[in-house]
Amino acid sequence: MKTHFLAGLLCCLLTGTAVGANAHFQSGPGAVAVIELFTSEGCSSCPPADAWLNRLQKAPGLWQRFIPIAFHVDYWDALGWIDPFESAAFSARQRAYRTNGQLSAVYTPAIMFQGHEFRSWWRYTTPPDITLPPVGTLEVQVAGHRIAATFSPLTPSSRLRATAALLGFGLTTQVPDGENAGRTLHHDFVNLGQSTQTATPQHNQYHWQLSLPTPKVKTASRLGIVVWVSSENQETPIQATGGYLTPQ
Repeated sequence: MKTHFLAGLLCCLLTGTAVGANAHFQSGPGAVAVIELFTSEGCSSCPPADAWLNRLQKAPGLWQRFIPIAFHVDYWDALGWIDPFESAAFSARQRAYRTNGQLSAVYTPAIMFQGHEFRSWWRYTTPPDITLPPVGTLEVQVAGHRIAATFSPLTPSSRLRATAALLGFGLTTQVPDGENAGRTLHHDFVNLGQSTQTATPQHNQYHWQLSLPTPKVKTASRLGIVVWVSSENQETPIQATGGYLTPQ
């Protein structure tokens, strides 16, 4: 019953947009940088990083040059507050970066910029103006709860993985316990759930049929989506695209 309720809620949100239940997003050939924040509501040093990510909604180049995502990890949950947005999969993603030597340690807040540790994020009011190399075009069509993604790479490889994440905006939590007890926390770009599929190339293109994830929570004032492509056994995004699904 809960699944059906959440699915119905998301359907209502989507049909309230100017494009109904449909949306189309497409990158250019140049790689779009994915900015990943690993955070937790149980971490007292995380709110400044959360606020920094939130401000990127107004930064030039959002969706076309860079896409932020907040991954709420679960390894703070035993310290007094269970983060409502946490996922063991997000913690595993961060650990994979550490295992692959891309992250110096597993910690929060930690920010990755296109697969590279970005410790100096606090120095920037907007993301670094870095021109990434051309990699190919990623096109995404959302129709109801179905997502069709096509990637036309400049250099096809054997197998690639596509991940679609539903993003939540305008999320607020009043935290009663843990390191942030008594604080009201505000979040945007929160990964509320994701789906993944692997494909092999067909005529130098990759095609995926994904499901729009059911949101982990239902209190977002606005929804968005991001789809990124990576190698089958790597976390670093190769290409990404996305945008808002519901109006502000």
